[in-house]
Formats: sequence, C-alpha cells, structure tokens
Amino acid sequence: MSNSNFNIRDYDDAENAISDLNCVFDEKPYDIHMPFAEETCDWVIELENGISLWVQTEDEYYGGGEYSSGVSLEGFIFDNYDKDAILEAAKWLSKVF
Repeated sequence: MSNSNFNIRDYDDAENAISDLNCVFDEKPYDIHMPFAEETCDWVIELENGISLWVQTEDEYYGGGEYSSGVSLEGFIFDNYDKDAILEAAKWLSKVF
C-alpha cells in the first residue's frame, strides 16, 4: 500500500482505508464507500478543528482491460488559514492512509 500523497490506487487497499475512515467517523454522518457504478465520488469531511477534507473515491473502467480505482485526499478546505491545524490534520490522516 502506498501512502505518499494520501493516494491509494489498489482497490483492496482503498477499501481498507475507507473502512478505517468510516470507523474514525462512526458518530458522524459519513458512509464513505467506493462508487457503486463506474464513477468517481467526492466526499467532504468536516473535522472538529474547522478544516474539511476533500476525499475522492474512484472505480472507473475504460474498456480494453483499462481501469482506475482507489481513494485519495484531493485537498483541504478551510475558512481561515491555520498552518498548525492543517499539519495536525495531515498527521492524523497519515495514520488512516
């Protein structure tokens, strides 16, 4: 499993990371999952420190045996720039991814 850039391209490893995320957010209204059909899904997860995470799940088939699947962190969303809060969120994410 690769954890560089919070990007997991192996389907099974992505499922495991998503399961870990859902366990962390057990009391929140999130049910992150791989797409049911060939598509990409975007998830915005609000953290307690005022930062939101943009997570994307993907399961695309392009034909001819070509496909792309996985889960990735696409970015941080925040109202006020707080470098320490962003670093704290990134450290927390490294435990999940």
